[in-house]
Amino acid sequence: MNPFVRYRLWKIARRAKPDAAFVAHLASRIAQLGSARSPVSWLGAYGFRFAGVAMLVLAVLGGTAGYAYASDAVLPDHPLYPVREYVEGMEERAARTAEAKAQVQRKHLERKLEEVRRLQERRSRVHDRLLDRVESVLEEGLEERRSPEEIRAELIHVMRGVPEEALPEQARTQIRRIKARFDR
Repeated sequence: MNPFVRYRLWKIARRAKPDAAFVAHLASRIAQLGSARSPVSWLGAYGFRFAGVAMLVLAVLGGTAGYAYASDAVLPDHPLYPVREYVEGMEERAARTAEAKAQVQRKHLERKLEEVRRLQERRSRVHDRLLDRVESVLEEGLEERRSPEEIRAELIHVMRGVPEEALPEQARTQIRRIKARFDR
């Protein structure tokens, strides 16, 4: 590089450097600003996190309540059924006029009737499957010539957790006949 150009660049660089007094004043000013507490520093550190978590919780709870209210799968034996009843109660309280309340109550009664119908349908399917399983255990036991004690143990295993009162009368009579057959 040309020595003259190099000299000119050195002079410009020297002028571009701030003097020591300016640097000291700037450092003290930065230190003063850094030590001053911002009035919203806690908000930046914790407030927005808390607000984000609160919004997430509200979204989950709102979504759960919406599912519980709108879903046909939420029946009286479902864990979200109390949430559905609470939302229905809120809907009734939100109705202002007597006519609106009657309309909401009618809608809820129709829904309850539908729930009862679905519960009966599901229970009958469960009972049919249970009876089919009991019959298959008996048939397999007789075909394989198992002892009555082995068949009885397997039947007890199949029937475990099913209260006899929950079964329809037809199923109860069939079970009584089966028990009497093996108690002989």
